[in-house]
Formats: sequence, structure tokens, C-alpha cells
Amino acid sequence: MVTQGSGSTNANESIKSGLKSGGEQSKLVEKKGEMTVGEKKEKAEFFNDSEWAKIRGKFNVDPDFLNGFSFKNLSEGGGKGGSRMTRTNGGKFLIKEMSAGDHQALLERTKDFVAIMLQDDTLIVTFFAHFKIKNSVFVAMANALPSGIKWTYLFDLKGCRDDKAMAMEGKKVPAVHKRCFSCLQCWYCCDMESCSCCSCYSEERATYYKGKTVAFECPFSFTSKQVAHLQKLIKNDTERLNKLEVMDYSLILAYRDEELQSVKNGEISEETKELLRTSKFVCVLGNKVRIYFMGIIDFLQDWNIKKDIARCIKACAPHPLSTVPPPLYAEQFNRLGERMKGDAEDFKILEDKKESDVLGSIEVKLKEEAEKQPAVDAEKGEPAILEGGTAVGGAIPIVDNDEPQQAAADEAKNKGSGGGASNKDNKESKEKGEESEGQRQSKDAVDKLGAEDTPMDNVPIGSTPRASELPVE
Repeated sequence: MVTQGSGSTNANESIKSGLKSGGEQSKLVEKKGEMTVGEKKEKAEFFNDSEWAKIRGKFNVDPDFLNGFSFKNLSEGGGKGGSRMTRTNGGKFLIKEMSAGDHQALLERTKDFVAIMLQDDTLIVTFFAHFKIKNSVFVAMANALPSGIKWTYLFDLKGCRDDKAMAMEGKKVPAVHKRCFSCLQCWYCCDMESCSCCSCYSEERATYYKGKTVAFECPFSFTSKQVAHLQKLIKNDTERLNKLEVMDYSLILAYRDEELQSVKNGEISEETKELLRTSKFVCVLGNKVRIYFMGIIDFLQDWNIKKDIARCIKACAPHPLSTVPPPLYAEQFNRLGERMKGDAEDFKILEDKKESDVLGSIEVKLKEEAEKQPAVDAEKGEPAILEGGTAVGGAIPIVDNDEPQQAAADEAKNKGSGGGASNKDNKESKEKGEESEGQRQSKDAVDKLGAEDTPMDNVPIGSTPRASELPVE
């Protein structure tokens, strides 16, 4: 197991010597690969690429997916580690520079992580390639969060006091790490709202600390079905990561709220329509439609001597700590599922089977109480359809289980049986064993409205892979 800290010179030298020698480390590495990287299409040294090719195959990743970026655009992500990263393919993938410790940890666990990432029941971000170029090592991964989105809230969650908010109420929250260690002043206590003993305590730090408090305490609203599904995913992943003896991973979780009435009327941006099409966790909370994206990131940290020392230094810090051994870390992380509440309503879509696209044309369907929302009258306008994310029609229909179908069938039946002549025809048809016109209309109406509505949970993400690292800006 690795004992050096991330980014240390000794760890880097250890990796280099291991790759050059015929020792145990060299057995972990298969340095092959025909792909090129960067806009200049440079040759790179790929690690265990026959394994990562299995994931690229599952998600139908194009062989030239690494050619859509420039190394000149690498910049620090904003986290404590300071790793450089950049986006490619319109933000679909991230290219992240790896520390020596992360690189070695991935080499040791390549087959284990590939096996996990090939599963469907995981929130762990998906890696697609692990390569070295110009003495720097990188990993290519899917992006957990769509790029360029203004999130209502964005959190980095560990299930401990290191939880933080990176966006609140649509505004970014810059990280301001307090570094005042004067023995004459409070250390952790000066983060209390009523305390102003520290002269270096800024308004920005106060906002950042408030975000940390919100991130650690706030509940998250889902449907009851989504809660059960997410709790299972988190439990499975923490068990897997604990077996691999890693810690310090995070659940990156973002959501965007949209006005329910605006969604019903189709009065939403193209950006929001795309979010609705690609998110696996959408629900209705009061007068809002909430759209979630999430994924588990930063899962390559070993428990080492540096982490053990850091745990001792933070003994007086507010608990629970993030600097704890893998079994305790997994236990704390798993409690995130307890903060997910099933107090939201379903948000459903219906696939148009006529479309050849993966998602096809979709009709947004919101579940509400029948007495609050009657069935849509066809004479008042056609229902809105989102074709590839574009609204083409009137208001989005509200469908409540089977009641609209029954209402439509009754209306067709009455229409078919109205008038003396029609009744006579029906009687004659009945004597001959034939279907009457009214019966045919009723049957057609039921067939037309009897389409199966599919829960959002079961709708495939399409070409977008499950999850990935987030560049913190």
C-alpha cells in the first residue's frame, strides 16, 4: 500500500523506478495504446489500456475523444489538491492531471475500478483512459455535471464537517480557508456567527462557513422511490471503496429549480429542456421542478502516514472529521443517504416510440391530484412535445394515472351512441355480431391514450456517461 502523500517527490520517484524495473509495480502496467491526445494529436504512453477500452466500448466512446482539447488550457480546479484540468468534447469529458499518489493508487486498482465502472448500480465517476505525456500523468473521465450550468445549489459532500456548498441560491461560493492559528485568538470557535474576535475574519469567509453549515445539515428532497434507489447506490459504493481501502471521496451533488407552471407551459430554456432529458433524478417539490445531477469523485486517496498525522492535528476540530481511516470514513459517508427525504412528487416522461433517437420525442408528464388538475381538453390545444429538447405545441398535459383515459373513453362512447339513428345502427350491428361505430371510436380512444408512462428513473441517460469529476471554478 502507498505510504507517500499525494504529490510528494519520493512517491514520484517510486513510480518512475517501479515502471523501469521488473518489480511488482511493473506487473501492474501495460504501456500500450494507439490513441493520440490533444489538438496536436501527440503520442502518449497509456497505462493498462486494454482494461479502460472495455469502458470506452460500453459507452461507445469515439477513439479520437482525446483530441478535442489543448494542454495550454489546463488550469487548477480550485480544490485543496490544486490539480490542473480541462474539458473536452463540449464539456462531456474532463482531462485531469494526477498526483504521484493518485497515479500509483490507480495502477494498483485498475481492474477493480474497471469492474465497478462497468456496473450500472454505481454513482462512482467513469474513467476512460489513463496516460502519460511530457512527464505528466492524466486521467480522462466523464463529467458528472453538465458544463456551464447556473445551479441553484451545488454541494461537495463527505458526510462530515468538511461538507461545503460551492453555489447557493444561484451564486458561486468562493472557498475561503481560514488560516488564523494565533494562540491568542480562537481557532475553530471564531467561525461562530456571534464571534468577531478575529480581525482577519472576512465577509467572504462568513459566507463560505455558512455554506459549509448548510451543506452539512440540509436535507435533500426526492421521491420515495428515488430515495430508496439512492440509498442503495451509496451503500453499495461505500462498501466497494472501503474494500479498496481508500477514503476522502466526495458526493458532488447539484440541483436546479424551475417553476412548475413554466415547465407545464413549456416556457423554459433550451438548457433546461436538455437537463430534463438527461437527468436521472427529477421530482416535483411544491411549485418547483427540481433537477438533480450527482456522482462520487476523488476516490484514489490511500490512508497513509500523512493522513494519520493530520488526524491527530485535527483532534480538537469539529466532528465528524474527514481525516479518518477507510472503514470509519465509509460509515460516515453512508449516512448521507439518511438526509435524503421522500417528500417530493413524481415527474415523469413518456417516450415517443416513433422516434429513432435514444430518447426520442418526449412528452413531459407531471403527476398531480385529479381534483387539482382535470384532464386536458383536446379542443383547447395540442399537448407540448419536447423534440430533442424543443417545445412544439401548447401547454404540457398533466396526466393523473388512468382517469384521463377513462374520461376520454366515456366521451367517445357517448359520442358514438348519441342520436336515434346511431342507436339503431348499434342495435343492428350488435345483432349481426359486428362492432358499432361508437364501439370502434371508444376502442380507438382508449388505445390512443393508453400509452405506458415511464418513470424518469428508468429513462437512459443516452450518450452521456454516468458521472465524473467536477472542475471547481
